[in-house]
Amino acid sequence: MSIITSLFTRLSVKSLVIGILTAFILARPACSIAAEIAGAPPLPDVPPLSTLAPAQDLVNQVQVYIKEIETTLASEQDYKDSGEKIGRCSNTLAVIALCLGMHDQDNEYKAHAAALLKTSQELAAGTDYQSAKNAFEKVKAAAEGNIQAQAELKWEKVASLPDLMKQVPNINTKLKRNIKGAKFKSKAKITSGYTAAIAAIALGSIADTEKAKNPDEVKQWYGFSIQMRDAAGEANAAIHAGDELAAAAAMKKLGQSCDDCHAVFHPSVVITEETDADGE
Repeated sequence: MSIITSLFTRLSVKSLVIGILTAFILARPACSIAAEIAGAPPLPDVPPLSTLAPAQDLVNQVQVYIKEIETTLASEQDYKDSGEKIGRCSNTLAVIALCLGMHDQDNEYKAHAAALLKTSQELAAGTDYQSAKNAFEKVKAAAEGNIQAQAELKWEKVASLPDLMKQVPNINTKLKRNIKGAKFKSKAKITSGYTAAIAAIALGSIADTEKAKNPDEVKQWYGFSIQMRDAAGEANAAIHAGDELAAAAAMKKLGQSCDDCHAVFHPSVVITEETDADGE
């Protein structure tokens, strides 16, 4: 157990999110999307999503996020107290919907993933309690297959990068809490969902290169996103295999991907710990 403990001791939320968040959201002036940068490389190929996480893990996450949003919208006071969750959760739900629509495994949301994506985006755009409530009703209807959208799904920017990156430490804190020791096996369904969500965030972020200034930065952003995606996939596979050591090693890679990004793009930022009060 000493090896596992040592690996997790070196992990922190800072290494998972600050590199990407501060480097690409706060540090540099906006430029343009990759397609508008002369010489920028095309989006990398995406492997079959089943190699990163089973579709069912993402299906479970849809249900988790709908429940969390519903709780946040239970009353206007709840919305006032924690309404910032709506942006984080709805944008994460959008990238999860994209992944379920693009997944190589059939799943209960695949046929109406486009509608779930569109309504999640509308929820993210809400500016007050009532507009959020109205948009959320559409999200639930889309999840139940009662709303259809004809849009073609493809790998493109579909969500707010700042909100996605704000969600990462919330997921990671809960993941770290449940992926070791006695909880490793008993919480496997929960933690496999967390890793699937992180993989979805990486997949949903890779096309958002508008903070990159030149082709080399676009290429670096792709690389860091792929590192994050693949490490999350390795963690997911390790959880399903019941291999705690492999999960710890994958979590270390996950943190390293963001440390590497931070070192390249914004080395002067002081990294601090973040905490999360959300449930499991």
